[in-house]
Amino acid sequence: MDAFIKRARNKDALKSALFELDGSWCKIYERACTLLKEKEALTESLNHQNTEYERLKQDYDSLFTELQVLRASNKETTIKNRYLTNMIREYLYAAVANEILIEEGSLTQVDTKVTPIAMEELVDADIPMPFSTSVKNDRHSLSREELLLKRMADNIGGSNET
Repeated sequence: MDAFIKRARNKDALKSALFELDGSWCKIYERACTLLKEKEALTESLNHQNTEYERLKQDYDSLFTELQVLRASNKETTIKNRYLTNMIREYLYAAVANEILIEEGSLTQVDTKVTPIAMEELVDADIPMPFSTSVKNDRHSLSREELLLKRMADNIGGSNET
């Protein structure tokens, strides 16, 4: 304050110093207003981005849950398909399939015929092994595959757990 008074010894000098001071404070005020508007715009943008992040995170969580269900279903279907494929290979020969199709009228020309003796031998006392027994090795192999995939995912970028 003393420096200001020493600088403005007369009325004109005081007036000039006050205008100069007023100009400085006006620039400071205008800059503060600009910064406040920028802050409000950035805050609004941040709020929007946080809302979008939360929405995307919920989408991700629901899709990840759905993916887990689909993987489990896919695993189960793969095991069943392996079981059925093995049963078809073991118990249903091509000639027998042709015979069934001929009886149904779906197949008219065949390369092989099934003899009645072969048909009787097909229907024997042996029944297919239970489903759980036949897929035991498949379950072990799929579990090993899942373990390897999880290790790869962990090494690449961390697990998918949220």
